[in-house]
Amino acid sequence: METQKGDLTDSYQPSSHLDIMPKGNVRSLPIDVSILVPSTRYDRRVSRKEFSKRVHETSRFMAKAFGGDTTILAHGGYISGSGKEITEDVANVNASMTQSQFEDNKHKLALFIKEKLKEWKQETIAYKVENDLKIYPKKLRKVI
Repeated sequence: METQKGDLTDSYQPSSHLDIMPKGNVRSLPIDVSILVPSTRYDRRVSRKEFSKRVHETSRFMAKAFGGDTTILAHGGYISGSGKEITEDVANVNASMTQSQFEDNKHKLALFIKEKLKEWKQETIAYKVENDLKIYPKKLRKVI
């Protein structure tokens, strides 16, 4: 089949998803950070009220530190330090930001994670920076 001048197939050129908005009218937030909020205290489920409180605190922190957040509820699992399989509901609290917002607030992120590790009585806390899953601390800690 021959194409004629002006035919849709003649003029079609695929474009990147980045080209859909006029230049200069888009704010780029290239850095993604997520904290995975657990619904357990070590290997025991916390109440729905406690889990909701954790999610709200994390959401509020991310919004204040980075300008906004999105929370997705999910179900996950892991093997504890004692070898026990733990399954739990989790909340993935995500924020997108500029490089400078990340640099200006990464110390707050580290402090928040360290505080919640103790407060929530966790062996570890998982978080992501740019799709790179991190586990803090590197070595499992004993939970009292």
